[in-house]
Parts: sequence; C-alpha cells; structure tokens
Amino acid sequence: MTEQLTGVAPGRAALLAAHPDFGRADAIGRRARQVLGFTLAAALRRFGHGDDVAVGPEVAGDPAVWAALQSMFDGLHEPVTEPSSVLAAAIAPRAPRRDGLSPTGSEPARSCTARIGERRQQTVWLWQGVHGPLTAAVDAAFGRYARTAPASRETHSHALGAGNGDFKVSTLYAAGEIERKAVETATELLCAAVPEITRETFPFIDGITFFDGDLFASGTLLSQPGIIFIERRIIDDPDRLAEALLHEALHLKLNALTLTRPVHRAGVADDSALLLPVPWHRDAASGAPHRWLANRALAAAHVYVHLVALYERHAPSARSRATGPDVCRERAAYLLTELLADASRDLGPAGVRMARWLRDVLAAAPRDHEGGAAVPGPGPRREREPGPLSRPGSTAGLPAGTLRRSAPGHRAWRPEPDLCLVATFEPWDVHVLNAYQWAFFTACDGVDSGLAVSSLRAAAPGSAATAVTRALTDLLDTGLMVIEQPRTNWREETGCSPSPCWPTACSSRNGAADGADHSGDAEDLRNPAGP
Repeated sequence: MTEQLTGVAPGRAALLAAHPDFGRADAIGRRARQVLGFTLAAALRRFGHGDDVAVGPEVAGDPAVWAALQSMFDGLHEPVTEPSSVLAAAIAPRAPRRDGLSPTGSEPARSCTARIGERRQQTVWLWQGVHGPLTAAVDAAFGRYARTAPASRETHSHALGAGNGDFKVSTLYAAGEIERKAVETATELLCAAVPEITRETFPFIDGITFFDGDLFASGTLLSQPGIIFIERRIIDDPDRLAEALLHEALHLKLNALTLTRPVHRAGVADDSALLLPVPWHRDAASGAPHRWLANRALAAAHVYVHLVALYERHAPSARSRATGPDVCRERAAYLLTELLADASRDLGPAGVRMARWLRDVLAAAPRDHEGGAAVPGPGPRREREPGPLSRPGSTAGLPAGTLRRSAPGHRAWRPEPDLCLVATFEPWDVHVLNAYQWAFFTACDGVDSGLAVSSLRAAAPGSAATAVTRALTDLLDTGLMVIEQPRTNWREETGCSPSPCWPTACSSRNGAADGADHSGDAEDLRNPAGP
C-alpha cells in the first residue's frame, strides 16, 4: 500500500511540533481557554446572567460553549443582536460533567467514538445525528454552507466535483463501524509517521462528521470549532483519509491560535486587502488563477509545510495523495514568499513571525539523497515581533492631544504578560491587547499622547521602540482609546464643533479567524525577547 522511506531528515516534524507559540498544543489550548473563559464570564455579566462568574477551563474548552462564543467574539462575525440566544449553550456549565459531547451535558451519551493518538484515552466522537444543541448547530452550519458554497469551490481531490447545486446535495449521515475503523487506521498511520506532529495537532479535534455529496473531500467551518467534515468516498483509502485528517486538524489548530494572537490584521478581508494569485487553482472557464486573501494563503502554507514533513516519513502511492512532497514544497515556498512581501501588510505581527518560522522550517533539515544523512536545522526559538508594517490607512504620525479611554464600561484581565484581555459592554466586543497597548489603556487615560509615547519608548528596548507607536495606532483604530484635540479659538468663536477625537473610525472588524483584533503580540516591557 505504501513505501516507507528511510534515511530522511527527522528534524522538520520536530521543529513544527516544538515551537513554543505556534507548535505546542498545550500552550495554544491554554491561551484559547483563557480567552474564551474571560469572554464567557464578561458576557454573562454584561447580559444579566451573572456577576463575576468563575469559569473553569473545562467549561471554556467545552465544544458547545466554544461554538457559542465564536459568534460573539470580536472580528469573527457581525455583532450579536440577541446575545441571550447565543449564551443558551453556555449558561448551564456549572452542572456536573456528564458522558456527553460536552461538559454542559447538553448532548446525550456518545454512541460512537474513535480512538486517535498514542494515548488510549484520546478519543473523538463520530456523527450520529442531531441529539442536542451542539449537534443541531453542526448540522445547521453544514447545511448552510452546502447551500451557499460558491460553485468554484476547490476540492482536495481530482476525483470529486467542485461546488454545489450542480452535483448531489451534501448531507451528513450517521457513522458506523466502517467509519470508526477507517478513522483509527488513518490516525495510527499518522502517529507512526509523524508522532511529534500528531501529539500537538490531534488535541484540537473534538468530532468527525461524514457526508455524502460533492461539496469537498474534507473541510472545517469556523463556526464549528473542533469539528472535521469528511466525504464518504475517501474513507476507503487510509492514506487519503490520513492526509485529510491532518490537513483539517491543522486548520482547527490555526483557528485556535488566532483567538489569542494577532495572526491577521483587522480588515484582512476588506476592500483594501491584497489578493494573491494562486497558479495551481484556476477558473475552469477562463483559466485565470484564483486569488486568495492573506489569511487563506497562510493557512494553506501552514498545511503544505506539515505535509512536506509527512511525506518525508511516509510516501503514499500517487493514487492516494492529493499532491506530493515536491509540489507541497513548491507551493509552500511560493505562498510564504508572497506573504512576506507585499502581502505582509495584511498579516498581524504574529502572522509575519509565523510565516518567517514556516519559511525557516521549510528550508531546514534537507534530505541528503546520497548518504541519507540529515542536516540539522535551527531549533525552535522566540523572536521579536517585526517592526511596523506599511498598511492601508496607517498613520505616519500621531496628532497632539490627550489620550482618553473611550470604553467607560469594560472588564479587563491579564492572565499572562503577553495576553491582555479587554471586554467592552457598549458596544459589546472582546479585544486581545499586547503589553504596550495594555500600558496605554490602563495607565495613560488623561495623559498627553506625546508624553505617553515618549515614556513608553524610553522604557522599551531600542529595537522595539518603534512598536510602541504602532501599538497606540492600532489601539486607536479599535476605538478603545481616542485622542482629544484641543479646541481652537477660531472654532470657539465661529461656533463650529471641533472633531473631538482621532481617528473618526472607531472600530474595524476582522473578517478572518482572528479574534485578537489589532493586538500587536508584542513583548512584555520587562521581557523584550518574549513572544
């Protein structure tokens, strides 16, 4: 069925798994639960369901709660008009844990599970139909996507159709023993080939659903964290299913990461965003290459680099693989080159750092075809965030005036030096700030803007001083703070109303999977080399 390669470089998979910010599942999951727990507690307080509710980590990581909070989190969706309905799945988490799909007990007992990973207790549930709020939400989200997906939607296999409407309607079906065995066989293959990667990726999978139809070979939906959708026809091929599971699990991991770090800039999907041509995806009618936003290009590069590591350890037949090692390497290199050029303006600081890390991993530990020896690559390391990037609408200089906090009703929490959270109640939003933005927001209300910037720049190391100005610019863009400009005698005499604040646009929503709207992911002032 497959040919096992020997004498290949062991370094790439280890590098991908070991990065303290982008690789380690425990660190990413912990930060995501902190953000979601804070969001839930603040939301319950804001909308009258409790006051200072203590939210445990098992509740914040609950799939039903996570899915409910996704639609409330800044940058992921439009503002919620009736939050009570969104919070319905999250109000009862203080009940004892039950044997259901979630700790809330909102689902019936699991009737079909599959073991994944190297530890016997690591299992995922397999779709058995609608049993409660979580499964109903999964079914509804998949149905909406199946009805509205564009006809040009690319698939992951040449054997499957593209788009919807022109093909059989896609519907979920209940998994059985065949699906369970297929999942376990495919995940065992992955664990044998790249155990370092599976240990840091499988924890982000909660459930797997199967469907009939021609929508795609496999996929995930942002509104349903932890859920993978698999087309029936690939379950008979363990290599193909293994690749699909790894591919989608990496998307789930990246979605969790973007909750807590500024991977994309706010407005990454707006009209000013740069569209990258993708030569290997072309329109069937015109032959023109499809164009991707930076968030999609980064997600694809993330997958391609991991597939290179998989193919170095395990070589499926040409029939079973969607691409191949050389193709994955070429596509990853192309996307990362584009992302680190002009498209870098659509990435946040963490996104630029992530792209650089993936580029370094791709170049590391090359396979020596003659001797089979591995050339050691660079170990995981923390880097400073890049300096200010040229972005649409960025301001070169800040006007003189007094900094004012424009969120009188808010709740703030700083669980880690580089994870600073602010929830505003009017309007409802959740923001993740970096250490510099936190200092401006908590300590500079009523302070002259020039004095505040100069003071923080003096406290910051020289290489990070320029990040201070950018931090304030981004903070002003979110609307959390404004600069009050002094009245002029001319305006007072003429009766004209001055514009009291700068900038005039108070908020910009991020259309990508990045709840960390505008956070700069910069270092703690006391730890300039931090993440």
